[in-house]
Amino acid sequence: MSGKKKRAAEDAARRQAEADKRHTRAVLRGYQSALALTAEQRSERASKAGKASAEKRAAERAALGITPKSTGAPVAKGPTANELSDFFEEFDRQNPDLEATYEVRRRGALILMRKHFAELGLK
Repeated sequence: MSGKKKRAAEDAARRQAEADKRHTRAVLRGYQSALALTAEQRSERASKAGKASAEKRAAERAALGITPKSTGAPVAKGPTANELSDFFEEFDRQNPDLEATYEVRRRGALILMRKHFAELGLK
């Protein structure tokens, strides 16, 4: 290795070591300040940081032209129990001895519904 390359590599290694030390000190200062806070203050700080993070992500999404994420209640996926009622009855008729949970009955009703619509599509 030439003298310039060796010196450049040593300088880069020294700068990285200094950056690592600064990072370690910053982390330790963060821990120290967190220990000095009450639980309520830590919670407030975390809440504020979370809101700032969410606002930053929303701004990044807006800059990319991506629609903002919904903050409302989650939207139910698939048909409602009322829409599946006929298929629930058919599932129960086909499986009289099965003591199934609601989720098992729902899965069975969904399968029956898909079969029904597939048959309609073939006709």
